[in-house]
Amino acid sequence: MDKSKIISPYSFIGIFYKEIMQNNAGIKLKKSSKITKAQLASIISQECEVTEEQLMSKMRNATIVDARYIFFAGLKLKFGYSLNIIGDIFNGVDHTTVMHGLKRFHERYHHENSFRDKVVRVFEMADIDYDGEKLTACN
Repeated sequence: MDKSKIISPYSFIGIFYKEIMQNNAGIKLKKSSKITKAQLASIISQECEVTEEQLMSKMRNATIVDARYIFFAGLKLKFGYSLNIIGDIFNGVDHTTVMHGLKRFHERYHHENSFRDKVVRVFEMADIDYDGEKLTACN
């Protein structure tokens, strides 16, 4: 096996972060459009009024955390990523942090109209179906 062809998960994070940083134009996607992770990050950043750098940071401002929860859910629903992969995308956060974020996303979606409205707008632009079910490691 040629070890020079093996890609480290940390290379993936760097490539993804670079892709996000290069994509800061406004995006309005049609329902049939395929979307990238960077485009999803851009949509969420615009709707939540945070920068993409803040979205990927460890900052704990409520607005930024809301955006991050929506991104966690979007990555899980649209791309089917595991909690570990989502954690790796966010600079190696633990899978339990992602699990907590998905739990809070679900709670806030069902109890806060303004949060739910934001999620609906983002998911509609990104063509993500969400039926309100709890997001777990298994789905």
